[in-house]
Amino acid sequence: MNNVKFVLVELHKKHFKSVVEYFYSKTRDFALSEDLAQETFLKLCKVQDTNKLNVKYLFGIAPNVLRDHWKSSQRVPIEYVADSEKVMRGLSQDYSEEKQEKQERVAFEQQLATIFSHPTAYLTEK
Repeated sequence: MNNVKFVLVELHKKHFKSVVEYFYSKTRDFALSEDLAQETFLKLCKVQDTNKLNVKYLFGIAPNVLRDHWKSSQRVPIEYVADSEKVMRGLSQDYSEEKQEKQERVAFEQQLATIFSHPTAYLTEK
């Protein structure tokens, strides 16, 4: 039993981030990705056969956890990320891109608000 715990702890230390990145590449939601990764490791904890406690088995469970999530939430999955290298570069770049997109969207919404609050404002600005 101690051997199983040791293997589980080592798998978690070494591969939790990779599992989160896998789920993030499919969902584009970091909090959900962490939840699904945790659920994947919980399912792995139920495995009693130490021969199955490996990375291959871990990543065999992950797609099933994702499928279960989509079924239970009635969500349609987004398209898979074709460029897996983008995922491997890390999540921080994706967050900065999301932040920039949000800033651009807010600026655009402010411009629209100005136009609609003052209908002639866009005619007088140069």
